[in-house]
Amino acid sequence: MFRLTALFVFFHTLIASAGQLDLALVQFPEVKTAIELNAALEGVNLAEITNADRTVTKVPALQGGRVVFFQSLPSTDQLASSTRLGNSRVDIAGTFKNHSLRLEIGLSEGVDDGLRRFSSRTYSGSAPLSFGAPRVVAVRTTVAKKKSVTKGTSEVKETVSCFVILAQLR
Repeated sequence: MFRLTALFVFFHTLIASAGQLDLALVQFPEVKTAIELNAALEGVNLAEITNADRTVTKVPALQGGRVVFFQSLPSTDQLASSTRLGNSRVDIAGTFKNHSLRLEIGLSEGVDDGLRRFSSRTYSGSAPLSFGAPRVVAVRTTVAKKKSVTKGTSEVKETVSCFVILAQLR
C-alpha cells in the first residue's frame, strides 16, 4: 500500500513539473473584476488570445485589452525569469507549490526625457491554479487625472487602466 501511495505522489509531482505555465500581463481601458474575467476565460487558451499586441478573441469581456507581455515557463516550484521587450525589462519571481501560484512581476521602462531615467512598476498576486482554463492572479486598477486647457477652458480628464495578471497551467 505504501509503495502505491509513493508511486501516486511521484507520478503526480512528475506531471505537475512537466507542464508549462503561461503568464500574461494585460491592460484594459475599463475596470474589470476577477469574477467577470474568470468566467470569460473558461475554454480559452491564453497563448492563442495573447499572440498579438491586443487580445485576439471573440469573448466580449476580453476584447480591447493590450498585452503588455506574455511568457511561457516550465512549471517548477521556484519561478524566475528576466525578459527584455524593446526598451522595457520584465522580471518574474514567484513560487508554484501545491497548485497555488504566488507571483511578482516587475516592469522597468526606459524613459527618454533628457538624461535617461527608468520608471518601475510592480504587479503581484496569488491564486489557486490547476490544469486547464486560465485564471486571474491579480487585478490592479489605476486612475490617472490629466488637466488640459483649451481656449481658456480648463478640463480634467480621468483615464482608467486595469492591469490583469493571467496564468494558465497546461
